[in-house]
Amino acid sequence: MLAALAGALRTAAPAEFWLWAGGGCAYLLWAARTAFVALTYRRLIQDTPTTRLRAAAQGFVEVSGTARLFEGEPVLAPLTNRPCCWYRYRVDHRVDDEWRKVDGSTSEEIFMLDDGDGRCAIDPDGATVTPSVSHVWYGATSYPSQPPRPRGLAVWFARGKYRYREERIDIGCELYAVGYLRTHGGAGPELAQADAAQILREWKADRTSLLARYDTDGNGEIDLQEWERVRADAQAVANAAMGGTGVPPAVDVLSRSPQRGQPFLLAAGSQERLASSQHRRGLLAFGSALAVAVALLWALNVRF
Repeated sequence: MLAALAGALRTAAPAEFWLWAGGGCAYLLWAARTAFVALTYRRLIQDTPTTRLRAAAQGFVEVSGTARLFEGEPVLAPLTNRPCCWYRYRVDHRVDDEWRKVDGSTSEEIFMLDDGDGRCAIDPDGATVTPSVSHVWYGATSYPSQPPRPRGLAVWFARGKYRYREERIDIGCELYAVGYLRTHGGAGPELAQADAAQILREWKADRTSLLARYDTDGNGEIDLQEWERVRADAQAVANAAMGGTGVPPAVDVLSRSPQRGQPFLLAAGSQERLASSQHRRGLLAFGSALAVAVALLWALNVRF
């Protein structure tokens, strides 16, 4: 077999040979990068300490807990109509023995991670996601009429012009996350005072109305006592605009880091499961890269 392959390499047209060699080099680079990223993620997952949300500092953190939804409209996976926290789906149509994408999307709805001590919102945009459920099944229509089936090896023997893929992070599943934590809102009295100052500037710009409301002694000026009333009313208006407390609600959000090189990972399951998955992925990619490198060197040696 090797002798026949060597003969084919020697007699192949230059354009054909270099086309295959270029494809092999491209795959080699992709596999090597995949192995490097996976093993880097594994080291990061193992070395980064898990933080409780109640004590978490702003910035790059590792947290774990339970995936939940906020109150409001439910998030439904489009193909199975199952409630979930996150989904990704795709529908392919087989045309001339080639699968072509006809539909698909990834949810962008914010959901919650609850670790028992605290809660944070998860903005999944840009995350590398390991789902809790992943289905592939087939059918005769562009939208599945039946739930996912079959499963396991039987999927390779299924028939149908359409292929459906759906991945989900289900409500209540264990969730591990690495990302950038920051608090939105909750700026406290400082923000309310800044709004009050803006209101005061607007009132002072309309001096006639200001005098009509607060110049109680009619001397044409706002004295210190009257000015205290003006300030108190402006502060009350600012507080009312924030729900009466003067403090907008603070929301911790875990999202993609603004700093390059810091990953954003969401994984249904435990830290150990994700580390093991990245380890296997890295080893497989490294092994395939090594095999392709050996094959390329052998092909070049035979050709030249």
